[in-house]
Amino acid sequence: RLALAHPHIAFSLKRDGKNIFKLPAQSLAERITAIVGEDFQTASIEIDSGAGTMRLYGAIAKPTFAKGRADKQYCFVNRRFVRDKVMMHAVKQAYRDVLHNAVTPSFVLFLDLPPEAVDVNVHPTKTEIRFRDSQAVHQLVFHTLDKALAATRADQTESVGNAGSILGLATQRPSESPENLSEISFPHGSTPSGQQAVPQQQTFGGFGGAKSAPAPYSAARAPAQRGLSLQESRAALDTYAELYRRTETDDDIELSQFEQARFGSDMPPAFSDGLQPARNTDNGEAAQAGNSPPLGFAIAQLLGIYILAQAEDSLLLIDMHAAAERVNYEKMKAQREQFGSLQSQRLLLPVTFQASHEETAALADHAEALRPFGLELSDMGGNTIAVRAVPAMLGKSDVAALARDMLREIAQVGSSRAIEARENQILSTMACHGSIRAGRRLTLPEMNALLRDMENTPRSNQCNHGRPTWVKLTLKELDALFLRGQ
Repeated sequence: RLALAHPHIAFSLKRDGKNIFKLPAQSLAERITAIVGEDFQTASIEIDSGAGTMRLYGAIAKPTFAKGRADKQYCFVNRRFVRDKVMMHAVKQAYRDVLHNAVTPSFVLFLDLPPEAVDVNVHPTKTEIRFRDSQAVHQLVFHTLDKALAATRADQTESVGNAGSILGLATQRPSESPENLSEISFPHGSTPSGQQAVPQQQTFGGFGGAKSAPAPYSAARAPAQRGLSLQESRAALDTYAELYRRTETDDDIELSQFEQARFGSDMPPAFSDGLQPARNTDNGEAAQAGNSPPLGFAIAQLLGIYILAQAEDSLLLIDMHAAAERVNYEKMKAQREQFGSLQSQRLLLPVTFQASHEETAALADHAEALRPFGLELSDMGGNTIAVRAVPAMLGKSDVAALARDMLREIAQVGSSRAIEARENQILSTMACHGSIRAGRRLTLPEMNALLRDMENTPRSNQCNHGRPTWVKLTLKELDALFLRGQ
């Protein structure tokens, strides 16, 4: 704690004549790496609220790094280590949209403020303090971290930085590392010898393992797939055309990029005219030729679950359901903030379903509370409920299943005040219904539309539970897997 608080001072510690550690005077980032670990530093985001009477700075871990224990949480006020409930509550609030409740974030935070603004004589150990204006401190911590976490999307930060090393460990030959076989997850739950693998309890680097996962590991399996209808295909093409409403030259560039991704060096002459894709930069100007979007362009769908995309120097895997869930969730939150309610779409023919006594009672108590969420239900008698309107962006979801889940959610929440407090949780439940289901076949335009949405959606690098929505394998990591150059 002392070494973290004073990185400009060299520290050394000896015990029984042996060096425990020896740290030179160094920068804050170097000291954090030395004390908290390289895995944290690799998966961290630097924060700095700027100059002022109060300043918050340091580093916080990306949600995909979070662990199930609180051994990497450091709060310093005026360079003194503290345990403060106000700061901890603000941190928890900032992470509430990107972490499962059972998982704790990692961070090293420094708060500088005038000495008269804090009372340090609350406890003999001086680790408990009392702020003169606790609300101002809470707002500073929350807004600074919330802003940093909102930037966890593909165009600004990577989702998981060590996917290659994880895959490398998982694909080691038994003869290379027999003692570690029980700690490695193999595809579909089987070891190379065909034996059933034990569920994971290992955490590799900054990629959450069993302790950070809200549910036990289950291998992805390819479900039955169905073809897209003509209407769905046209809707997908229209969506993608709207996202890329540019000049004819730019459309040719997009087509050229798709064909390059599909054919590689064997691309037909008709498309090998030297065109390069263009993308928008932060200042709105076209990027330099040869730059592709952060998530590249989709080239295939794997097992009806993942999207395979290719960027300039890497391959990317995207969990299409988790990614779409985050995109829909953030769109719903923005709509609620802007309009106060979700835009609804009335059904031409109401959808009816047989309801339980609990669902009927929940409707009687909370019918009006559902309207701001774009859902209109009515009791038809005989334990039958009719769905007359749904949120516009969820029009293609399973209407009856959506209504059942919302009734169950709203019944658990209870009063209108509690509904307001847990609004994000309710929106998260709704977003799940509007997300792409495993097994649905997507067209290239649909897949690319999702990638572009992810690049423009806050917090899209992780789902609501902190699991990554995409991972990247660089060319160097792929070469290592195939022992190229060795």
